[in-house]
Parts: sequence; structure tokens; C-alpha cells
Amino acid sequence: MGCLEYDFYLAGPMRGYRNLNKHMFILVERWLRNSGYTVWNPATHATIPNVSLSECMILDLNAIINKCDGVVFLSGWRGSYGANVEAMVASVCNKTAFEICTDNNGLNFNMYAICLDSPILPYYKL
Repeated sequence: MGCLEYDFYLAGPMRGYRNLNKHMFILVERWLRNSGYTVWNPATHATIPNVSLSECMILDLNAIINKCDGVVFLSGWRGSYGANVEAMVASVCNKTAFEICTDNNGLNFNMYAICLDSPILPYYKL
């Protein structure tokens, strides 16, 4: 896409999901890579031993700001506090944004452009 190291950063819900939703992160990463894109997948960093949530967020926000041209949001991201922080950072940094939608089986993907320049940020509701 552009001149940064990765085309996309994957954002989506992790906490509260079985195995931190890694299955979906890995499926979407594989689909994007097979489509010719380079991907930063935070699910691969979430399991680094002795790394706190705040350390993961620092690592991942740095990737959004400095390493990735755009962000791809997984289904359910609007209900995720972390993904909303990532959305706000992506919006401020003028990153392109897309959302992944799946079929009922979760096996076929479509990617749609979305706009993060909305005054309702953050989307997350406490």
C-alpha cells in the first residue's frame, strides 16, 4: 500500500474471548496475507511471557502510528475498549480503516472501508 513496514494492523476484541480471540485474528491475518498484504497481528504479541496489558498497548499503538498504513477491524471491535483506543489513535493519525465481515460460518471474509472521523469516538460504551 504505502511506504510503511506493514499494510495493516489488526484490531479487534480479545479480552473475554476464548484464547483471546486468536483464532479469528489468525484467520483474518492469513486471509489478508493471501490477498497480498503485510499484517501486524497483536494476537501474536499478547502471549509474550511477562508482558502486561499496558506494555502490549504501547507496542501495538506504536505499530499503528509508526509501522502500519492502515487498520483492519474485526467484527465486534466497537465493544472492545482496546480496539476503541486503537480506533482513536488511527483516526488522529489519518490511517485508512476497514472492517472485516464474515459469513455465518466465519470462514468467508469481506473487507469494507469505514470512516473513523466521527464525533462519536470512542465507540466503546462503559
